[in-house]
Amino acid sequence: MILSYAMGFNHRWIKFLPYYSNNLRDVSQMTRINLDEYNLNEVKKEKYQRHPYDKLHDKYLYNKLYHRKCISDTINDDLIAPIINLYEALMDTTHILSKLNCPIELESDAGISQQTLSLSREVTSDYRTIYYKLNGQLDVIYVTVRLLDHTTLMLSRIHNKCIHNALELNLEKHATSDGNYLYITHDCAINVGLNICTAKKSLRTYIKKHSQMKFDERSKIILGKLDVSDLLYIDNEDMVEFLSNLIEYSVLRDEYSTYLKNIQKEQ
Repeated sequence: MILSYAMGFNHRWIKFLPYYSNNLRDVSQMTRINLDEYNLNEVKKEKYQRHPYDKLHDKYLYNKLYHRKCISDTINDDLIAPIINLYEALMDTTHILSKLNCPIELESDAGISQQTLSLSREVTSDYRTIYYKLNGQLDVIYVTVRLLDHTTLMLSRIHNKCIHNALELNLEKHATSDGNYLYITHDCAINVGLNICTAKKSLRTYIKKHSQMKFDERSKIILGKLDVSDLLYIDNEDMVEFLSNLIEYSVLRDEYSTYLKNIQKEQ
């Protein structure tokens, strides 16, 4: 299971959740309002137009809609259709997420919101917006596929009163296509002031100690195995598993980063 945020989480987050109540009947209303005060949340009402499965393999669709938007010039051809499928599943609000896997509780699938993040430049994207509870505390994530330097799965959370980019996952490096399935993993790279190899090994050890998440034979954490033999939808079991893993992994990464910072302060 995931650790509670005893390492600074509750105190830090309650600073910008002044109306937080231990009564969980109130938290879905008051806490969500407070979260929305800090996320510049602009919910998009229009429905996203999905494309038929056979069109996902059409170069015309790739060139017209996705080239230079969320998919790069350098991506392998066998990843193009599966990643378009994933992106459209995230944008499609005709299907609503109805659950997340334990220990994460789904509060609500809020649909699509538009967020602007300050990375190396300001980047505005449409995100699937999901509110969830962990250890009774309400939180929100935003997830999308976006072209940065590479075709990137982006996951953001609210952190210190602003949107925090919790994970930028290079799909050209960490996704593979094997016939009917899209596999998404990560090597546990994290910028915490240690050298790359030490940081990866240390984070893996932390995850193995504090969660039941699985690793492959190359010591990469397994985030998703998505059946892309047909259109993906967000309420499919493999998408539920994928989103649950993304949330758990991002929380563990932030928790681990906070843990190291606390140790460094004590030294």
